[in-house]
Amino acid sequence: MTNNFTYFRKYIIFKTDYQNISNINPKGHGKIEIKGIRGNIGINIENCEIEKDYIISFLKDSNGQVMEFKLGRIITDHKGRGRANIPINLKDLQSQGFSIEDINAILIRKDFHILLGGYIHEDTGTIEKFVKNLTLEKKSEEIITEYDTME
Repeated sequence: MTNNFTYFRKYIIFKTDYQNISNINPKGHGKIEIKGIRGNIGINIENCEIEKDYIISFLKDSNGQVMEFKLGRIITDHKGRGRANIPINLKDLQSQGFSIEDINAILIRKDFHILLGGYIHEDTGTIEKFVKNLTLEKKSEEIITEYDTME
């Protein structure tokens, strides 16, 4: 339950293990800080694509199915750097089916393009499952588009 947290702080170093955007070498880190039922997520990225926006998402593995909760966006500047501070309310998260204890990872992406990802506690394979599902979704979308152009 969210009532167990009176104060929680966790630092995350994002990795490029899942990155599928060419010609960049992004780096990033984040901090989750929760006091009571309110919290803040701070994310910093650099060496990214110039003047692009990405989605920041929480991922959780629920009975073998990976679920995504979109937290917000991060926009890079003319040097490829970006910063986001996103306030969160644990009750709002929980009403969406995302208890803070169940969240495994944070992912930064744009559509099918993965920029950075990181685990909050330990590597549980959640990001790999999500990327695999995303790849399958992209392939099925390409097949549908190809089929539509054939008609």
